[in-house]
Amino acid sequence: MSVTTRDELQPVGTAVDQVGYHLALVIKAWCGRDPGTYGPASSLSQLWSQTYPNVKYIPDGAMSLLRKIYADFLFGRCPKAHELTVGVLAPGGAVQTVGQLYGWLRPCGQPQFSGAAFGVLAVSPAESSASSRASRSRPKKSGRKSARKGATNNA
Repeated sequence: MSVTTRDELQPVGTAVDQVGYHLALVIKAWCGRDPGTYGPASSLSQLWSQTYPNVKYIPDGAMSLLRKIYADFLFGRCPKAHELTVGVLAPGGAVQTVGQLYGWLRPCGQPQFSGAAFGVLAVSPAESSASSRASRSRPKKSGRKSARKGATNNA
């Protein structure tokens, strides 16, 4: 098994960008195809059937593609990616080609979907440790119970 480098993965668009890079990774993981073997006009169903001729694209290939997209670091947190369904990928749906899929996922490359927007890079180590300590601490007991703590049972 060979390892694919970032330089070998060219995006569908004209410049190297996050969406194109991640889409190339998804397609490689989905059907094993390298970017040089398909282009924007390539049919997703044909890419699948050329790799898995005995497995139907709808629903199996489309579901497999959706799982790869949802598992991707960039697309997994992007609401637009989660709007993709088997129906969108099925014949007559809005996404039939690699280029259409790129267009659908393009909003996922916007800054609001970057790691910083999700606290991956924006949280300092001090904030991170304070936050994790707070989430691990036990909830405070109600004042009523703590007031009873010093009381004795004289019944």
